[in-house]
Amino acid sequence: METFNIDIKEKKYFNNKVLQDFTLNMPYGSIVGLLGLNGTGKTTLFDCIAGLEAYRGNMFGLSCGEFSYMCIRRNLFSDMSIKDAVNFYADFYKDFDKKTALKELAATRLNIKQSIRSLSAGQYRIVTFILAINCDSKIYLFDEPLSNLDIIYKNFVIEKLISTISEEKIYIVASHELPDLENVFSHIAVIKEKECAPLIGVEEIREQGKSISDYYKGEVIC
Repeated sequence: METFNIDIKEKKYFNNKVLQDFTLNMPYGSIVGLLGLNGTGKTTLFDCIAGLEAYRGNMFGLSCGEFSYMCIRRNLFSDMSIKDAVNFYADFYKDFDKKTALKELAATRLNIKQSIRSLSAGQYRIVTFILAINCDSKIYLFDEPLSNLDIIYKNFVIEKLISTISEEKIYIVASHELPDLENVFSHIAVIKEKECAPLIGVEEIREQGKSISDYYKGEVIC
């Protein structure tokens, strides 16, 4: 089975170590819930995978340009319109599904001529999710995709994630919205004290008579 393997010996900002002796091996075809307390390094890990941050270590099973990243920061140019952002993705990602992206954006009832600057936090999240999910990549990174979303947008994100599962892709989702994603994740990885607990399947957690929330609480409290 093909896997994506992360081995970060050390990632630090100045003298502050964020990740150390961090290993995580994920099988393709999985939706991995990346969990951890605020400030434990989830966004930093995503930035390392995306090549936005330098670190000491290696990653195996991913080539440059084979990932799509929904960043928690506002990383789209504020003077762009939604349509400009779609066109930017179409130019940058050769296999970007522009037709589907425009169709899904139309369903949100947002005006594609609207500027990125004018979007609310929730509107910005749904636009960036639609852009990221419609890239034909091997690794998808979603940093808090349900944050600031109402129930309609949340359901759209969840249904889209489930409908796009592929044996040739990995979806890594960092989120605190565990009740909403309980039936979406196939595996769970918990960051604690700069390291990562061994990847565990959701079915294994349920066989222990636990919910994902129960398992997570046990990992971070112990």
